[in-house]
Amino acid sequence: MRRWAVLAVVVIAGVAIYVSVRALIGRRSGPPVPTRRQPAATRCSVTLRPGADVAQAIVTADDGETICLEGGSYARIDVSNAHHGGYVTVAPAPGAVAVVDGVQTSADTFLRFRGLTMTAGFDLVGPGAASHDLQFIDNDIGHTTYGIVVNGAGAPIRNVLIQGNSIHDLDFSGPSPGYAGGQGVTVYWGSYITVRDNAFWANSWHYIQCGSCDHMAVEHNLFTGPSNAHPGAHLNVWQIWQGGSGDSFTDNAVIGAPGAPIADGAILWETGPGGATLSDSYSDMTVSDNLFVDEDSTTTLDLAASSGLTVTDNTIVGSGYGLLVRGRCTCAAGFDRPGTGYDISGNIVVADANPGARFRVLCPASGACGDGNVSDDGSARSAFPGAARWVTDWSPRWVTTQWDASRLATPPAGYYEPVGLGIDAGARAGTAP
Repeated sequence: MRRWAVLAVVVIAGVAIYVSVRALIGRRSGPPVPTRRQPAATRCSVTLRPGADVAQAIVTADDGETICLEGGSYARIDVSNAHHGGYVTVAPAPGAVAVVDGVQTSADTFLRFRGLTMTAGFDLVGPGAASHDLQFIDNDIGHTTYGIVVNGAGAPIRNVLIQGNSIHDLDFSGPSPGYAGGQGVTVYWGSYITVRDNAFWANSWHYIQCGSCDHMAVEHNLFTGPSNAHPGAHLNVWQIWQGGSGDSFTDNAVIGAPGAPIADGAILWETGPGGATLSDSYSDMTVSDNLFVDEDSTTTLDLAASSGLTVTDNTIVGSGYGLLVRGRCTCAAGFDRPGTGYDISGNIVVADANPGARFRVLCPASGACGDGNVSDDGSARSAFPGAARWVTDWSPRWVTTQWDASRLATPPAGYYEPVGLGIDAGARAGTAP
């Protein structure tokens, strides 16, 4: 099994500290546990003080330059038409903490924002055709309305990297979230977006939401609580509601606590509100190697019919209702489509909080769609006609379920590693160092 060595940056007492994302698991509130300080290796091309025109410096910078910000507070940076062919980086000067009250980009290319303390979020606006190759690395975004918004305004913003950030304590006022309120990462129009090695906690709306996104990879992130969802709201870890192609959710950990779930449907991929009003479709979608523990009050995986769907090697413990994969799209009249090409194999689903089958899978009419699944009821067999291997009525046993994140920066060996299965199943990523 692979080690989790994910780092996210937070600011404690005015000092930028890098922490193991895995050290956040099990913490319900408060700052993450610092595990090591990583000194900046920034080489500054130019250094600015608070009050300087940072946006103009970005536009006029040469490709490959780094704009350093001295310690202090900076007004919102509104940058547009910064067309570069090599990354221009905005980062704190070595040893400094630069606090920025939000960033908006418009029609920009090859920009990188790294190591900033954000008191408002990043807003990437269109036109999408003129915006691409944007990176947001090792920033702390918290106690504000939204995290990062990718809004191509009718055409996708392409090639966006969101990596190593701490995205937390996001909320909105009033009855409606409005523009991305309470959300960690919001994609209205985007493609080839990578969300990697981030820590998300204490947000009030979806941790990640897509309207239209293709080829989006969400990998090796930590999602934890507490849940700050508003009454009557549904909070998903990743909601896609207008279809997608080539999207993947892999190697992530989604951790709640018994009686304190962090989501109301962890992964919800649908076609329009309720899944019944739009003609959008899914193809080549993947959910693999993820660990879900006590994270959900309803269905952990609720996936619309897709042309090509891989759901493999996930461990789901203590869900509301487990796993639901639809065999047909129940879209608007004239758009009914069957799913094809399913592989739902090697998953463990146990200890659901509510009665009902752990696996609710409607295999495509073409035949078998999974093998080697495990449940503590009979559904690991009954849901998969033609399967050659399964484990049913399993009494869950794990090497360990205990982890004191205040003492250990990484989980102990055997964390939610199954014992006595006889087949290879469950999450391989992050479950043991």
